[in-house]
Amino acid sequence: MFGVRASAVNRAVPMRRFVGGRNIAAVAAARKVPHDSTTQEVAMITLSIRYTLDASKLADFAAYAEALQRPVTRCGGSLVGYYLPTKLAGPTNIALALIDFPSLAAYEQYREKLAVDSEASECLRRVERAGAILIEDRAILRQVPGTAA
Repeated sequence: MFGVRASAVNRAVPMRRFVGGRNIAAVAAARKVPHDSTTQEVAMITLSIRYTLDASKLADFAAYAEALQRPVTRCGGSLVGYYLPTKLAGPTNIALALIDFPSLAAYEQYREKLAVDSEASECLRRVERAGAILIEDRAILRQVPGTAA
């Protein structure tokens, strides 16, 4: 469908999770999916990055997320948001990022641009030095047709 093996899509993070005090399924569903001139939906994909963090270094991760907004946008991603854990429900060391792309090809171009972006590289160096991110899992998701607000 997008050139992604079905198994990659099926390994997606369950969307029933609450991150940053918000239901991620509700956040994703609240996004508008662009339409073309014939009002058919575009094959939008969303990069979901699930982070396992050192819970004592959430401030370092928040600084990383804030600083990475400009490079993500500059390199072609449409940032839905970064989400930090809360103590209200679920694990307190899991964070999430959601970034939209119009296609898999656009995501691949984004990865190439981000890899050579000096500001993005500096953000990554800072968060690695801090030791805030322990594990980073990526999944490409597609929206269920008709579920956008």
